[in-house]
Amino acid sequence: MVPNFARPGRLRRLLDSLEVQTLAPDRFEVVVIDDGSPPDRAPPDAWFDGEWLRLERRANAGPAAARNRGAALARGAMLAFVDDDCVADPGWLEALWQAHEARPEALLGGRTENGLTENLYSATSESLLAFFDEEARRRGHAPALLASNNLALARAAFERIGGFDASYPLAAGEDRDLCRRWARDGGPLQRAPEALVRHLHPLDLNGFWRQHTHYGRGAARFRTDRRERDVIEPTDARDFHVRLLAHPLTSRPGWPLRRRLAVTALTLMSQIAIANGMLRERLTVRPEDRPEDRPR
Repeated sequence: MVPNFARPGRLRRLLDSLEVQTLAPDRFEVVVIDDGSPPDRAPPDAWFDGEWLRLERRANAGPAAARNRGAALARGAMLAFVDDDCVADPGWLEALWQAHEARPEALLGGRTENGLTENLYSATSESLLAFFDEEARRRGHAPALLASNNLALARAAFERIGGFDASYPLAAGEDRDLCRRWARDGGPLQRAPEALVRHLHPLDLNGFWRQHTHYGRGAARFRTDRRERDVIEPTDARDFHVRLLAHPLTSRPGWPLRRRLAVTALTLMSQIAIANGMLRERLTVRPEDRPEDRPR
């Protein structure tokens, strides 16, 4: 399932990678939800044959709602999610399917690599995700976040927990909320490292700031939900942030020192942007923010 908004070129690149999957073509379908793209930036109907590759256009409602709609249209027993700014490895779907067959009760997160290695902003985003995975392992926990750009699970379980929470309007926080509800429902979270996609999302300074501000807004919504008051936080916030800032310096010994220092500086900037987003979200009051209206 692929949500798309006004990025036809990137979507075409993803679809090309899905056309060469090692999983037999008669064993999967691709559902694209165009989430209100302007007509001049929408994918053309000619790309879609209506059989293995389907498109639905809808008014803009955000990526969470688009994914839910795609899941409702899909016909398979396993749902796999990927974003339009990714490229799937040829064995991606087959690896997810094998992992699902081995452990059908698990929420599966594949491996996502930064495909723009020379872009410092994209490299910093990848470094942050790697840190949070390492932090979970350090504390003996399962991954707390399996990102929605490389995710698979049983359709029945997805429907049972209510899918993504469509009250998250941005691409920020909705996957974290899904993972938390999945764990609360008793389901395990598991990495499927053989299921590889490459993330090719070019960022500049403004885009990096905006992305992490959105993450902060999503985090604020996540934390205001009364069901999340018992989320385990780092016992020592200062030590946590020291480890976070040290991560680019210690985990990438092959990088030149200048690059490691630049990523460290951008990591600090990301935390300032997240704090900015959290503050902005807390100052915004919406009727739909009531926790009782959210999926359980």
